[in-house]
Amino acid sequence: MMSIYAQELLAKGRAEGEARGEARGKALGEAYGLQKGESGLLLRQIQRKFGPAPAWVTTRLENAVPGELALWSERILDVDSLEALFDESGSTNRSH
Repeated sequence: MMSIYAQELLAKGRAEGEARGEARGKALGEAYGLQKGESGLLLRQIQRKFGPAPAWVTTRLENAVPGELALWSERILDVDSLEALFDESGSTNRSH
């Protein structure tokens, strides 16, 4: 049989754990939503500039990390091909 003090400690620990779990879940959900929004916007920009996106492009966007999405979102303004957009060497083929 647990003492009242032990029950209170257990309840407090459970409540703190649930609060931390909810906060972490919310943060992860927001980050995921932001990434999906960024990749969706970049896909629309790609389609506007280059036409329908090949399957490899959508796969690349789906598997991107946030830093890549930011880089590609800036780079799309300067490149003249999809290959240059996703070039990992860091160079761009400027169209102007």
